[in-house]
Amino acid sequence: MDKFWSLFVPVQFTRLNIKCNNICSGTFLKIIQLLSNLDSLTVSSLPTIESGWLVEGDVGNLYLTSINNKITKVSLQDMVNIKQVHFLLHLCLRVEYFQVNVPKNMDLEMLVRLTSQKAGAYNPCLKSLSLCIPNANEAMVYQLQNLIGTEKLLSSYMIKRICNDILLKWN
Repeated sequence: MDKFWSLFVPVQFTRLNIKCNNICSGTFLKIIQLLSNLDSLTVSSLPTIESGWLVEGDVGNLYLTSINNKITKVSLQDMVNIKQVHFLLHLCLRVEYFQVNVPKNMDLEMLVRLTSQKAGAYNPCLKSLSLCIPNANEAMVYQLQNLIGTEKLLSSYMIKRICNDILLKWN
C-alpha cells in the first residue's frame, strides 16, 4: 500500500477535486496529508459526519493534517449537514475562501453563524464565504444582514447576491 501512496509524492498537485462517498475518513485524510502542496480543495459527496465517522487514530491524523496543509480555497459541493462544514473548517485552518452549495433545507443563519464564529476562533485567514443557494433572493441577504448586525458576528463586511450566489466578505 505504501508503494501506491508514494506515486503521488513526486507530482506537485495544487488542486484536488474529490468525490468522497466511497472512501473512509482515514483514506481521505491520508490523501490530503500526502498532497502537501494543495492550495484548492473541492469536495463532493463528503460522507455524513457523525460522531463515529472519525475513528480513534484519525483524530490525531486530522490534527496533523490540519496544521500542515496549505489549502486556502475550499468548495463543498453536496452538503448534507452542518457537521461537514465544521469538519472542513477544522481540516483547512488556512482557508481564505470557502464556498458551499447550500441545500434547500439548510438553516442559512446557522451556517453563517458557525462559519463566522469558526473564522474568529480557528480560521483567522477566512475572509470570504460564498453560498450557492437555489432561488437565492434579496430577502435572504436582508435576513443575513440582520443576523450579522444583531449578533455582531462581523464588524466590517460586504454582502451581495449575484444570481443564486450570496457572497459575504469581511476584514
